[in-house]
Amino acid sequence: MKSLKLILFFCFLYFSLSLIAQENRIIRVFISTKTEIIGGKKYYLHTVEQGQTLYSISVAYNVPLEEIARENAIVNNLIGVGEELRIPFVSSTVQSEPLPSRDSSDFIMHTVSRGETLYGLSRQYGVDMNEIIRLNPEASNGLRVGETLRIPKNETQHSETVTAPNPDSLIGIDTSKFIIHVVQRRETLFSISNLYAVTISDILNYNPEAEEGIRYRQVLIIPKATTFEGESIFVEVDLSKDTTQYLEIRDSISCAPIERKKTLNIALLMPLRLDEVYGINTNFSGSSYQRDRNQNAHTLEFIQFYQGFSLALDSLKLTGISLNLHVFDVGEDVSQANEFVNNPQMKNLDMIFGPFHATSFAVVADFAKNNNIKLINPLITSRNDFPSNGNLFNISPTPKLQLEEFVKYLKTAHKDNNVIIVHYNTQQERRILDIIKSSWIASSGDSTLGFKEVLYNQTGQTGILNNIVNDKTNVVFCLSSNEASISNFIRKLSDVQDENNRIVLFGLPNWQSFTTLDLEYLQKLQYHYFTPVYINYTDTNVLDFIIKFREKYAIEPDAHAFKGYDMAMFFLFALNEYGPAFSECINYIPVDLMDSRFKFIYNATNASYNNIHLNILKYDYFTIKREEY
Repeated sequence: MKSLKLILFFCFLYFSLSLIAQENRIIRVFISTKTEIIGGKKYYLHTVEQGQTLYSISVAYNVPLEEIARENAIVNNLIGVGEELRIPFVSSTVQSEPLPSRDSSDFIMHTVSRGETLYGLSRQYGVDMNEIIRLNPEASNGLRVGETLRIPKNETQHSETVTAPNPDSLIGIDTSKFIIHVVQRRETLFSISNLYAVTISDILNYNPEAEEGIRYRQVLIIPKATTFEGESIFVEVDLSKDTTQYLEIRDSISCAPIERKKTLNIALLMPLRLDEVYGINTNFSGSSYQRDRNQNAHTLEFIQFYQGFSLALDSLKLTGISLNLHVFDVGEDVSQANEFVNNPQMKNLDMIFGPFHATSFAVVADFAKNNNIKLINPLITSRNDFPSNGNLFNISPTPKLQLEEFVKYLKTAHKDNNVIIVHYNTQQERRILDIIKSSWIASSGDSTLGFKEVLYNQTGQTGILNNIVNDKTNVVFCLSSNEASISNFIRKLSDVQDENNRIVLFGLPNWQSFTTLDLEYLQKLQYHYFTPVYINYTDTNVLDFIIKFREKYAIEPDAHAFKGYDMAMFFLFALNEYGPAFSECINYIPVDLMDSRFKFIYNATNASYNNIHLNILKYDYFTIKREEY
């Protein structure tokens, strides 16, 4: 019965994928700094980069697609990499006016509840976040439960009759998997997709009516993005709980190729949701399909991981590696994991990839340990409950490991520079700072800290100025995760920089999800951030993979696809070439990867191997590049 479900699932998958739009990753388009007056009219001169489309360019510049096509004599919306486009200039500058005085009837008095944020309140009431801070200055340091804020009534609340979202349209929406977003003024599909780190195609899959455009106060159903390690958000994570002890893997260990096993038996455990396949509406011409397509897309959430994994198996087989793959539908339901471990045939596996959820993974981890099977953890970063297992390989670095590795980078790449760490003294920022300090001391061997600390909410710009060293590179690392505070901070920091000092700004990985940060300030400050995940779309291996993926699946690969391909290529090559002892030379496996780079350390607390590789990315002439160190 299981095999029949699997066959039906992939038959449906092959058919349905051909109908899915090919825009599956967010291509960031930066506004060009090059302008020119042509025929008395001002234009941006934009050079098309890999992955950009006429649609994404029109959204970025807020100029209708048709107008750009007309100005550049573009046929069928086709543009080429390297082509220079003339984009009509649209001024976004709004002349500010003094705010008129208001009485109490002009405000809503809001009492802060647990879990509320400034950003959430700005969306709830349809007002600018900075306006809330202006009227409630203490809110710039974070919200306190029970405090009362003055929220200005926006124009709509004064003069328009606003139709609230229809509750009937939200019936049946699983809020653990979806976010209900109410469109605000000046928002676009592009800005909303960046806000929630999902693609425009994802939004359109769940909101087909948005293909004709979105309007103010329209309700959108936004799928929650799957968290990969590169999207690890440091807020709401108690970094102090991770007390694991790690050891460097010895460089002197090497592996010799072994006599290859006849066939490698491997298993991939991932949430295919086969029980939902029968409920998928395949009547694409029927009116009910539009209603049901939200659930249809939900079943395909991780399918590109499988597709990338499968493409790697094709490549490995061409090199003569014989593989026997078992695919199991294992999600959050522990009973699915129990069904797998109770199958006696699975005791003879050589390697297991997954599951993707911690509850199921703990069950499989016990099974792998008892049967001496190599176990690969693709996504889960919180793993304190996993059993001690020398066969366990954790791919996603924990937030604590990322910080510790970043400190090593600072001490290596910026040892001769002036390092300044800025924070607002929130609880989470103090936790991050404690880890930085302990890592700095541990790697130095003494209690000397090689950086300066600025408590920005107390000293402000003066604190920065007092710690800047002229004629030297000043590395400023800001620990805040408050978007409004960061937006204000980078503007003021940009004013500090002049010809006498050079400032290099570093931020946390979650800054990439913010939409209000001014790109010109980030460029001026040579903004850097760290992340375990980076796909270089100019790399020949990446371009070759994209072409193969398109040919096989008729769709663009997303982050899951790259992840699945890299993991299969790396670990199956290592197992086939060096046998079960490949862990002894795991940092020297000769495999070219795309999304992932691996650098493992040994977890002495639970006898597992943990990837700690970080990418240091920087803004360079409005592009993002990787810095080697």
